[in-house]
Amino acid sequence: GEYEAATAAQTEGVRLYRTHGTPAQVAAALLTLGSIETIVGDRTAARRLLEEARTLNPRNGSAATNLAELEFADGDFESAVRYGREAFDYFRIRHPSNACIALCNLAAYSLALSRVDDARAFAREGLEMANALHASDLSGLAIQHLASVAAASAHHERAVRLLAFVDAHFATLGVQRDT
Repeated sequence: GEYEAATAAQTEGVRLYRTHGTPAQVAAALLTLGSIETIVGDRTAARRLLEEARTLNPRNGSAATNLAELEFADGDFESAVRYGREAFDYFRIRHPSNACIALCNLAAYSLALSRVDDARAFAREGLEMANALHASDLSGLAIQHLASVAAASAHHERAVRLLAFVDAHFATLGVQRDT
C-alpha cells in the first residue's frame, strides 16, 4: 500500500534501465510502473507507460492485457477486444494459463458488446484450455464466464446453477469468485 514509495523506486528503476538495460528490461520496468499507476488511479499515466512498454517490446502480452483491462474499465470494449486478442495471441504459445485468462477476459469484453456467441466461444475455449492444464481455478473462472453467457442468453436457471457450482468449487480452493 505504499504506492508513493513504489512509484519513486520504480521510476528510478526505469531511469536506470534506460541507461544500462535492454529494451525488454525497460519495457518490464514500464509495465510495473504502469500497473502501479493503474492502482493509484492515474489512468492516463498508466496508459502512456503501458503503450511505451508495448512499443519497446511488442511481444509483451502483459502490456496488452493491462491495456485491455484499462479500456474495458473505461467502456471502450472494442479496444479491449483488440488488446485482449493481442494478449491471447502472445500467451497462447508461451504461457497457456495466461492464455486461458485472456480467453475469459475476451468473453467478458464480448458480452459487453452483446456478442454472446463470441463470448460463449471464448469461454468454452478457455474451459477446454484450463481442463487440459488441470488448472481447476482457471476452470472455475471459465465456468463463471459461461454463467454470464447463460444469463445474457436468458438461461437464468442455468446461470444460477453454474455460479453455485463455481462458488462451491472456489470455496474448496479457498478463494472467492469475482463479482
